[in-house]
Amino acid sequence: MKAFFQKPFTPLYLLFLAGVFFINIKSTHDWGDDFAQYLHQAKNIVQGIPQSQTGYIINPDYSLLGPPAYTMGFPLLLSVVYPFFDGNIVAYNYLMSFFLLLYGLVLFAVLQTQTRKLFAALAAFILVYLPYLLNFKMEILSDLPFAVMLNLGVLIYIKGNAKSKYFYLFLSLVSASLLLFRSIGILFPIAVIIALMLEGNFEKRSLFKSALAIGISFIIYFIVHFWIFEMPKDFLNSSTGQFFLAQSLETALKNIPYYYQSFFDFFSNSNIWIIKVGISFAILCCFMGIGIEIRNRQYFLPLVFVFYLGVLLVYPYQGGGTRFLIPIMGLVLYFQLLSLKWMMAICKWNPYVMVIPTFVFYCYMNFEQWNDIYKNINVEIFGPQNKATVDAFNYIKLNTEPNCNILFAKPRALALYTDRNGFANKKTANANDIESNISKYHLNYILVNKWLSDNAIKDYVETRKSSLVWGTEEYSIYKIGN
Repeated sequence: MKAFFQKPFTPLYLLFLAGVFFINIKSTHDWGDDFAQYLHQAKNIVQGIPQSQTGYIINPDYSLLGPPAYTMGFPLLLSVVYPFFDGNIVAYNYLMSFFLLLYGLVLFAVLQTQTRKLFAALAAFILVYLPYLLNFKMEILSDLPFAVMLNLGVLIYIKGNAKSKYFYLFLSLVSASLLLFRSIGILFPIAVIIALMLEGNFEKRSLFKSALAIGISFIIYFIVHFWIFEMPKDFLNSSTGQFFLAQSLETALKNIPYYYQSFFDFFSNSNIWIIKVGISFAILCCFMGIGIEIRNRQYFLPLVFVFYLGVLLVYPYQGGGTRFLIPIMGLVLYFQLLSLKWMMAICKWNPYVMVIPTFVFYCYMNFEQWNDIYKNINVEIFGPQNKATVDAFNYIKLNTEPNCNILFAKPRALALYTDRNGFANKKTANANDIESNISKYHLNYILVNKWLSDNAIKDYVETRKSSLVWGTEEYSIYKIGN
């Protein structure tokens, strides 16, 4: 690793990556209220409050909205920032920009194991400055930190020595970190063990060391979640409860075209035919690279990719498809470079012939979206920090009972910003379902938003027993039972 930082090329590359700190730094966040759950858990860590007390009332009929609590890796990370900046969105934008920069740096090191430094830098640079990622880093979500840890683990596997005790030490630490950030992180140590066996590097002592490393990562996971912090009672079930094994094939068949389109959306949302052809070729190169890696008896990266993508295909939630691909997009680039390297060798072309056309195509493909980012640099994002929303939340804080339960489309954001309990009905709920939920969960108020609330809620407050207590053009608050 010393050589990685000795020559001036790497500091220059870092300077180019640092541009992410000057793009899309906003003081507002969108309405995807996963971020509110993460911030609330970080707030609870700082204040010494149990993780079960976030004010989010789980609706079993709408469990896909989110679990009662997320794994503690990302909230722990946010808790380092929270005491200094509280809920200041700008501070977390810079934090996410930092992890995007780290992603580019770690990916640069990974790709160097397969190609020249210039090509590795170009490929990593292309990924980091994709419009999708430049927009995504405005989200306070665990995807980028998880991507950094996953690709760091890949780098350790590629550069490490399976006969060294330090290899297994790093394996356990990376595995524990991945598990703490996301439950899907369990796939990493499984892939390591299977790859070592297939590659012939698995001795009896290695079996013990690998089992010990994985055991240590699980011990760390359980210590954090069940000894250090007080988690919700159904925390473990909520981490796996969305996988319906009996429907896995049906779900996978639905998700295959969905994630195929997500690959396109990750690189560009353009409908121009030449761009679609170029991205299709890039996807083909990825799978060619997987085949080449397997032919070379290198199984770890294909296993990580296939396992991760396989879990996504049987995961029934489709609300965040493109962002779920972020951790493995570095592997996609790795496989693409591998296949291009193979094609260059077959055709006996100078690899530099590909550099300029690739970069020109990349700029052409993303120019319109970069221009949109520039034009929207001062545009306020529609979300909890908008004045109309702040006014509604302030009214709730000042004029409702401290422990009241409120029905709203974004219950976790409401809970974070009002210190009240939030509940959301399923989007397909009818008036009888809403009535049943009001009775079952002792709901006291309904907060209706002009754009966020579904028609069933709007119809309910007009026809059932509820009274308007406060309203603006965008928001209305109804008291239930009067």
